Amino acid sequence: MKTRLFLISALLTLSFFGFAQPTTSLGPKIGVNVTTFRPKAESFDLLSGLNAGLFLNHSINSNFGIMVEGTYSQMGTKVQNGGNMERIHYLQIPVAAVYYFGQRGQAFRPKIFAGPYLGILLAATDRTGSKVANGQPVYTNADVGAQVGLGFNYRIKNETWLNADVRYIRGFGDITREPSTSFQNVGVGINLGISFPIKK
Repeated sequence: MKTRLFLISALLTLSFFGFAQPTTSLGPKIGVNVTTFRPKAESFDLLSGLNAGLFLNHSINSNFGIMVEGTYSQMGTKVQNGGNMERIHYLQIPVAAVYYFGQRGQAFRPKIFAGPYLGILLAATDRTGSKVANGQPVYTNADVGAQVGLGFNYRIKNETWLNADVRYIRGFGDITREPSTSFQNVGVGINLGISFPIKK
């Protein structure tokens, strides 16, 4: 069900922008996530983690575009009781509609964006790197949510751009397999990337 919701949202986003010829760029990105669980318990605290991967930008005109990413993303929470943590490792695939301020040709382009994401579970580990388990898997195989953010693109040379953003990440579904609990991922991501043109 989670995957189906993501696919429907992603297809609607893609089809909305599919009527025009895009300028396409691709590049690597790296950043940090600061996350926890919602609803927040007294024992939960913020946990920082890595995110890194690739992103694809389609700019269909001077102001509108679409962004698709494939990232290794660490989510989770610190557990204050016992000083432990539960780090959830995802392959995360966000798809976002983007609005660029200013006009094509300007070197500095602020932007805002929003869209769904799909997170595919890779692993869940504690502070020692051991697998988090309770006789069986603790977390579900997929997480579906949304990301909303703002940032800027800065032209380094020709069609090579520095991409920077800050985004709010919010999961919609229960990520646990425990019948007595229900938690969702929530956090903030800070990202830097460089994009290179692959089509004009």
